[in-house]
Amino acid sequence: MWWLQVVSVIFVQCCILKNVWGEKYYGKFVGKLDTKAHDVKGSVYAANKDTFFIKGFSYDGEGPDAFFWAGSTTSPSEDGFIVPDEKGTENVLRRYSNKDIWIKLPNGRTIKDVNWLSVWCREFKVNFGSLQIPDNLELPGPKVIEPLQTFAHGVKSDPIVIKDEKTIYIPKLQYDGAGPDVYFLVGKGIKPQIQGATKVPDEKGSTDVLHGYQGQDITLTLPAKLTVHDIDWFSLYCIQYQENFGHVVIPKDLNVPAQIG
Repeated sequence: MWWLQVVSVIFVQCCILKNVWGEKYYGKFVGKLDTKAHDVKGSVYAANKDTFFIKGFSYDGEGPDAFFWAGSTTSPSEDGFIVPDEKGTENVLRRYSNKDIWIKLPNGRTIKDVNWLSVWCREFKVNFGSLQIPDNLELPGPKVIEPLQTFAHGVKSDPIVIKDEKTIYIPKLQYDGAGPDVYFLVGKGIKPQIQGATKVPDEKGSTDVLHGYQGQDITLTLPAKLTVHDIDWFSLYCIQYQENFGHVVIPKDLNVPAQIG
């Protein structure tokens, strides 16, 4: 009964749903701003090597000459530099009320180059609130994981690189292209399966059936708001026959760069 197979394939295709995404990832948690004056507060994360994310940033805006300020002295002092605000300007800081913002260190500096982040008033040389950067802070960066496990159709690769929370780099990917209904899939659970899975567009942004690969290096971007923190596996999967041709397990708690913005 050919029509039963067609109905089965349509049903399976309809079962490919987006995963239930977890709490948003902001990078490596560094600490909370220590309030000194003007109601400065917020939780600070290292989003990548040169960008801070401040969750719930508050400041009453009453300082006459206050800026985000960073430096390499032991503690906040006038010997520092302006960190542009979330709009990239060096304007005097306005009022913030529980706002989530990203701020990037200027002139090629990285978080490893500074010992503290402060809301600093230049006119009165006063620290309104600050955070010390731990010496042993491990900044987010690309992480190398296992290569694809081979199960069918010659699927294999070199060790895969998670470049950031949205980007998967697969070096020397091989697949013979003979599967009738094969896609890149990601999902939750101990092994690849259709239920709750999500299609990942190929290196050209297409979600058409996969062609063959003969050792190409490819870069994939997870769709919509999906990140590596929301998935347990990545697979080349044949939907028609519900067969896993090859997959890799995605480790938990990857300290990789966060998506900015």
